[in-house]
Amino acid sequence: MTSNRSGWFVVALVAVAIGGCATGPESGGAGPGRPQAIETYVKGVYAYQAGKNDQAVDSLKQALETNPHLIMPRVFLGRIYKERGDYSSAREYYEALVAMDPYEVQNHYNLGLSDQMLQRLQDAIKSYNNALKLDPNHFGSNMNLGLVYLALGDVDKAIKYEDKAAMLKPESAEAQANLALTLDARGDYVLAERAYRKSIELAPKQVGTLTNYAGNLLAQQKPRDAADVIQQTLKLEDTPYLHKRLGDAYAMEQRYDEALGQYREARKRNPKYFSALNEEARVLLQQYQAGMELDEKKRDEALGLLRQSLEMNPQQPKVKSLLDQWEKRMFSK
Repeated sequence: MTSNRSGWFVVALVAVAIGGCATGPESGGAGPGRPQAIETYVKGVYAYQAGKNDQAVDSLKQALETNPHLIMPRVFLGRIYKERGDYSSAREYYEALVAMDPYEVQNHYNLGLSDQMLQRLQDAIKSYNNALKLDPNHFGSNMNLGLVYLALGDVDKAIKYEDKAAMLKPESAEAQANLALTLDARGDYVLAERAYRKSIELAPKQVGTLTNYAGNLLAQQKPRDAADVIQQTLKLEDTPYLHKRLGDAYAMEQRYDEALGQYREARKRNPKYFSALNEEARVLLQQYQAGMELDEKKRDEALGLLRQSLEMNPQQPKVKSLLDQWEKRMFSK
């Protein structure tokens, strides 16, 4: 059974370096209302430190209304919105910070991160490159720029920056996992395996990394090793996807009954999991052919599963072609 490599890159959750932001002394100009604005800003910082983010936002915005030349209220507002996952709002403050203080690396980095999260990838590339012009060894900008290039399909550039990030912080499990992911995308499976192993040594319970590592092993035709990794991962997170992939590993070893059991377990957890239906059908057809095509129940069950899969998702040309081929064979007999 062939392994669909593209599916593995969707699983993991590729780690993005979120990184903090500088909190140095306020350097804004001495505009009108500055003393009152500073007092309101400090009040906002105390509220933020106390976990009262709504109150912090009100005070920080009030400080900017009193004195729009201040920098630090924007730093904290960007941070709060970033922590909330509101990257659109965060971006407004980081864009202003870049204009006000273009020589601060973290401002460019945070703007790039916001654009990356908003899928404004070309803008993210520009900001990360601006950060790297100021500091070529900025870890987060190297790592995230690699991820952006990977998302755009430029694998060679992705590897360049992920390799740099891994060199800058060899103890970072995220950097090693992202390097492995980019090497996988280029088909350098042996080198990718080494990076996966190092990442797992540093952080042994990262489900995404373990899942991608198993995919790497399947791509290298190492189904038994892949099955061991998936079984380990299932102890951390029991998902339909992992059962389906364990079925793939068993099918590659020609352990067909065990593969069918895993595909059915995946469908039990997610009845609309048409990919598991497809693989279950393929294994049944393999069993049918291995049995001299005598057990027509297996063939009929397989074709029924393919029809069911197409009802769930008609946009599967390969599945439709497989079903058509087998139906023609049946009618031609």
